[in-house]
Amino acid sequence: MKNFNIYAIVCIVILGLNCNNDNKPKKLKFTIIQEYPHDPQSFTQGLVWENNVLYESIGLENKSKLLKVDMITGQAYDTIHMDDHIFAEGICVLDSFIYQLTWQNHFVFVYRKSNFDLIKTFNIATEGWGICSDGQNLWVSDGTNTLYYYNPNDLGLIKKIYVKNKNVMISQLNELEYVDGFIYANQWNRNDIYKIDPIDGKVVGILNLFDLKNRAATKYSNIDVLNGIAFNSDSKTFYITGKFWPTLFEIKIE
Repeated sequence: MKNFNIYAIVCIVILGLNCNNDNKPKKLKFTIIQEYPHDPQSFTQGLVWENNVLYESIGLENKSKLLKVDMITGQAYDTIHMDDHIFAEGICVLDSFIYQLTWQNHFVFVYRKSNFDLIKTFNIATEGWGICSDGQNLWVSDGTNTLYYYNPNDLGLIKKIYVKNKNVMISQLNELEYVDGFIYANQWNRNDIYKIDPIDGKVVGILNLFDLKNRAATKYSNIDVLNGIAFNSDSKTFYITGKFWPTLFEIKIE
């Protein structure tokens, strides 16, 4: 009986270790596929790729705008400027519309994707940081550990989730991108992108992009933080940049 108890205890410990390992987020790896020029004067807040068009939201008061960007040259070929008091934030594309957040203005602007006509403005209770779509509704971050799930038709709140790495809440979630059932989120002022399960808010993977930031800094010393995630659904690659970065990186997450 004594030997049986020891065997049972060992089995329980081993099972416990396996459970802990299962709960640990994977360290994601990447390879650089291509580098493209990016305007180092752009304070990038949001980035979206769709059908070979790159949409970008630029922040700061007196400088906020929405762009269509030629990836090969890094130059904008379609631009609208916000009012001087607006501080633009993240963007996403859903159907034929672009949704653009503002930081502390509590507005969400809805544009017609084809010509950037402003067709609707919603009010939002929280700050606006990052936004993405799962193809039906909108996920929004506000700089905390909370992600909000909204109906795009009236911006009615459907639910909230709280993002955590094991039992540690992950705050300052910023730019978002929805890919294959997961939310990828920048964490402001860090070099990490978190892969998040939208069912329960659990972090299942962490991608550290410190090397990309260093690489960008060799071309332009005045760079700011990592910010900007877009996914190319054709090539299954990601476009990554940051505020005042001179480079847009195309990477493959392994």
